[in-house]
Amino acid sequence: MKRITFLAAFLILLATAIYSIARQSAQSFVPVTDVMLENPDPADWLMWRRTLNSWGYSPLDQINATNARNLRMVWTRGMGPGIQEAAPLVYRGVMYLPNPSDLIQAINAATGDLIWEYKRQWSEDVAKILPIAPSINRNIAIYGNNIIDTSADDQVYALDARSGKLAWETRILDMKESPAQETSGPIIAKGKIFSGRGCEPKKSALACVIVAHDAKTGKELWRTRTVPMPGEPGDETWGGLPYEKRSHVGTWMVPSYDPELNLLYVGTSVTSPAPKFMLAGNEFTYLYHNSTLALNADTGKMQGYVKVSQLKQTKQERISTGCSRSDLVGWEREWRDFRRADKPEGIGSALGAAGRAGALARIDAAASLLGIRQDYRRVALVCGQRRQRVGGAAGLGVSGVEMRGAGPVDWVGSGTAMATLTFGRE
Repeated sequence: MKRITFLAAFLILLATAIYSIARQSAQSFVPVTDVMLENPDPADWLMWRRTLNSWGYSPLDQINATNARNLRMVWTRGMGPGIQEAAPLVYRGVMYLPNPSDLIQAINAATGDLIWEYKRQWSEDVAKILPIAPSINRNIAIYGNNIIDTSADDQVYALDARSGKLAWETRILDMKESPAQETSGPIIAKGKIFSGRGCEPKKSALACVIVAHDAKTGKELWRTRTVPMPGEPGDETWGGLPYEKRSHVGTWMVPSYDPELNLLYVGTSVTSPAPKFMLAGNEFTYLYHNSTLALNADTGKMQGYVKVSQLKQTKQERISTGCSRSDLVGWEREWRDFRRADKPEGIGSALGAAGRAGALARIDAAASLLGIRQDYRRVALVCGQRRQRVGGAAGLGVSGVEMRGAGPVDWVGSGTAMATLTFGRE
């Protein structure tokens, strides 16, 4: 009897202590503001790439090249099953971790102890309509007292960061009619939630949208289509293809934001999985696929776009990059021949070692092993290093850039046709 009484008393004390700690934690939580997001504390990681410009660098210097070898594992814990692409947030010592399949956890970053977790419940239709995408959850956001995410059932929702309880949710799309892959997750700036998504090619192009919501209430503020409807600007670039056959100009990577210009920058996918010849033909440009868009963050109105299109340049582009169309065509042909040809022994290790030294080193290694033309380096330097730097990428092709309604090109990288944009800045 005494043991039972003692156990009961112990459990009551434990429950009281847990409640007290939880209450103290809730009372000490400092809401995240726009000012904090624009200039985050070095000890915090408040968004996907830490800052709104998506640079992904930390100013912390306690760990450096000299002492990194002394790092040791302090704790480890398993994550939920599925495709792991998560970027956790850290705020005031708490790690907020997006797991696959809409599982979010709050973890003590010092000890690895679980503080709370939230598992979103879907209908059975989600896994049937999107068999792979529900597993991917790259990113979450934090604002005020809430953790904010987009879900596999095409909702944007907020959890209380102190308890993990659902605060609100708003439907973005009717997934039975226009399903989307909500894999990128949102960023937040100026009190607005900005989110993109991958749209299902076998369903409706109406899901190919970038959307903004109020970060406090979840109310939708605007949405912008990446596949123009008949009669809208850009419609002519689809070669008269019926709207129901237009597909997949997705925005499935996290956007970035410029607070000075109040512009949201969003990258779009190609018309995957439908190559151009399966649409209206290779001669059409299919706006706004394979582009970087600049949107007014208050209205969603497009302020300009840059379309990355291989082997197509205007006179102004040749002036900006120093590359002629014949240079690009020749280089592209040689790289295509290289990929088709039997590779010399040891080329894999040689390119791998060169890859650690950067994109130009990979080009050097490929050229020396394959004996491709001697002016490749001039093309690579002019096309890839103009004004700033070479963009590292897989593959060594070089691409041109089309400019419409935006500022000049800063640089064009090798491989995947990367471009840094200025949109009105010199």
